[in-house]
Amino acid sequence: MAYSFVCELNGDPNVKIAHLRQQAGARGIVFVGDTSSGEFSGFGLSGRYAVHGTQVKVTIDSVPIFYTYQKAETQIRGFLRG
Repeated sequence: MAYSFVCELNGDPNVKIAHLRQQAGARGIVFVGDTSSGEFSGFGLSGRYAVHGTQVKVTIDSVPIFYTYQKAETQIRGFLRG
C-alpha cells in the first residue's frame, strides 16, 4: 500500500533536494535523483518523489515494521524544511 503527500518546497529546489539527499544519506538511506524526480530506499523504507514547480509529491511505497507512514512523512517534511 503506497502513501502519498505533497509538500511545499519554500525555497530553491536544488538546495532542498540536496539537503534531503544529505539527511537521507546520514541515516543510511540510498537516495538517487535530481531536482525533477528520484527514489529512496533503505532499512525497509522505500519511495519516490517528483518535483512540480515549488511542490514535491512524495510517495512512500513501504515502511519498516513498527514504523508508520505518518512518521516517515513527518521526517521527510522536516528534511525538506531544513
